[in-house]
Amino acid sequence: FHGHHDPLNFELWSGGRPLIMDPGVYKYDDSADRNYVISTRAHNTINVDQLNTGNIEDPDGTGPRRSSSTGYSYTFGANSAQINAWHQGYAHIAGQPLVA
Repeated sequence: FHGHHDPLNFELWSGGRPLIMDPGVYKYDDSADRNYVISTRAHNTINVDQLNTGNIEDPDGTGPRRSSSTGYSYTFGANSAQINAWHQGYAHIAGQPLVA
């Protein structure tokens, strides 16, 4: 577990140039800037009510992701890419905010 709340985060490049970037690494401390950079809001992914996703890896953060927590499929064409993906990172929010 690398410490970011960013399931389904993506970067987009075209012509060798970045169009949509990940915020990248930040110093390892407990500052407000570090907390923002690892937040779901700082990434190019789905955000619900400005809350962070929950931990969807193993409980102690050292093992593989649970197989029922994420999923994806993809197809690539000569000039296109289509990615379909899902995660259960908001399952910790009361009221079941997302229904697939």
